[in-house]
Amino acid sequence: MTSKKKVSYIKRHFLILFLLVVILVGIMGTAIIRFSKGVVGNEIIKLHQAILKQSANGTADTLGSLKESLSNIAQNARVTQWLAQEEKTAYAEAGWTQDTGDSMDGYVDGLVQDEIYKNYKRGNIFRIYIYDLQGLRYSSDRPVVTWETAMDYIKKAAPVGEDMPDYVLLDGPVRSDEGGLYRHGFYLIEPVKDLLSEQVEGYVLMHFSEKVLYDSYSDMRGKDRKFCIVSNSGTLVSGENKSEIGGWPAVGEPMMGPGQESKQALDHGLYQMDHGLYQTTGQGPDQEPGKLPAGGLTQDSGTSGFIPEAGYRTVADQGQDYMYFYENILGTDWYLMERINVHEIWATLDRTGYFSLLLIAAFVLCLYPLTIFSRKRIIKPVDKIKDKMSQVAEGRFDVRISSQERGKGEFAEIADSFNYMVDRLEKQVEEIRAMDRKKHLLELDFLQAQINPHFIYNTLSSIRFYVEMGKNEEAEDMLIDFSKILRKTLSRTEQFITLREEMETLRHYVNLQKARYRERVEVVFDVEESTLPALVPDFILQPIVENAIFYSLKEDKVCHIRIKSYMDQGNLCVSVKDDGVGMDAEKISTVLNKDMNINKVGIKNVNERLKLNFGDVYGLKIISEEGRGTEVILVMPSTTERKRLR
Repeated sequence: MTSKKKVSYIKRHFLILFLLVVILVGIMGTAIIRFSKGVVGNEIIKLHQAILKQSANGTADTLGSLKESLSNIAQNARVTQWLAQEEKTAYAEAGWTQDTGDSMDGYVDGLVQDEIYKNYKRGNIFRIYIYDLQGLRYSSDRPVVTWETAMDYIKKAAPVGEDMPDYVLLDGPVRSDEGGLYRHGFYLIEPVKDLLSEQVEGYVLMHFSEKVLYDSYSDMRGKDRKFCIVSNSGTLVSGENKSEIGGWPAVGEPMMGPGQESKQALDHGLYQMDHGLYQTTGQGPDQEPGKLPAGGLTQDSGTSGFIPEAGYRTVADQGQDYMYFYENILGTDWYLMERINVHEIWATLDRTGYFSLLLIAAFVLCLYPLTIFSRKRIIKPVDKIKDKMSQVAEGRFDVRISSQERGKGEFAEIADSFNYMVDRLEKQVEEIRAMDRKKHLLELDFLQAQINPHFIYNTLSSIRFYVEMGKNEEAEDMLIDFSKILRKTLSRTEQFITLREEMETLRHYVNLQKARYRERVEVVFDVEESTLPALVPDFILQPIVENAIFYSLKEDKVCHIRIKSYMDQGNLCVSVKDDGVGMDAEKISTVLNKDMNINKVGIKNVNERLKLNFGDVYGLKIISEEGRGTEVILVMPSTTERKRLR
């Protein structure tokens, strides 16, 4: 009947567990569907920002490659020499002649063509123009950029009275009447300086196509993703629709003029990417300067304009929500921008949510039969282990779980542990029984030692001797000491007594031995007061003192014995030290392992008694040196509570 109740208890808890799992899974599924747009959406935003940053870095690397090629030409020593001197003088000083066909013009052309070819393999297309301070000296292609046009660019790069930077990327794009790749282009300008005097000898102008920029990010385009590059003033620098490059917002008033900062530009109107062109939502007539247009902004990333460096915005346009990401292109005032339809992002997440609901339903359908099966597989081995444990609790240590009943996995490990535990219990019970028998025999030995006939005979002989000698007071003292020892022995009721009581009995015993051996025995007690309340086994010190007296009296001299008690690291230590013949290490080992004694209680017996009562870490410690004496130290736990002693 008890078993049935416990089984129903387990069934009930399995059912509760099943319901809890279903509820938790439902809550988690709902939470995932509810918050996936926010959580996954943020991750998508981070992903797009990371991809956009990578693409912007790619564009920056492309510009860096162009700048490197420009510097390779502008910083070439021969190009500097070529611009600084007349052509014929340069030929003569270099040791070249027109006849060999190896002119400075040829060298410069070869240098430029090498750089053009090297970049052409990377997809970077450009033209090189080299000017001295008087006019055009070299052109890698036609049409040429005239000296006057180049000087206009140079003046923009370095106004009068200012030093020109190492290189300048002119704000573009520059639209030309030329068709093809160079309809929209950009100019990089770097001065050619004398390495020693830093004097400007000329300029190198690189004209590269907008296609170079477009190719650096065009691979990222997709069905619902569009990219372009805009300047900090809002001008479209590069995009898919080439006809709009260089344009300004087509709707509403111009937001900012060329060269002005872009921070307020985005505050006045938000760009939209339609066919490669960002257009503003417009500023209404009632719109206050510096404020966003009504309805133009649905979500703000917390940054204003294209600065600082990176960010995103969400903009509503004709019933559709678009996210705009922008990232600064390092080394320029340009920004790579991406537009993506928000609906496409959430559509994927919505499909994921529906699929999650189906998975939850399938999980619940599969979980119920699995729960029933698991319950049966768990209850059977648990019942077996429970029954076996009940039998062990009744005292049957021969019970074991068989290999057919042990189950699998963790239940098999539990069954093995149970069998091992019962084996240990059975062995320990036998050891305890054997220990109890041994302790009983030791107690009998001590009881016999306390009333040893030889001790009684020797004591009575000494008393008779004193009486015959007429020393009645000495005989009376011996009778008093002897009677107290007999009373203590015959009235023995406790296995453990206080050290104070043990010392009192030992003093009576020492008095009898001193009366017997007279001046040949001197005993000094050095007992700490704090150690006297500690409990020790009854008559544990007498055999040690008796052995010390017996073996120290083998030579014709006075035997000095010192009995001392003290505390050492929380343990009670009682030392019995003599100045007898001493012994070597081999004899110490023999004493601790054999019964060497003058009565039935030896050193080994005392050592075993301490270990049986207190544990193997306690017992006797013998320190001896031949010819110097022996010290026997009894180490016991210091306690005043009898229940702590076994």
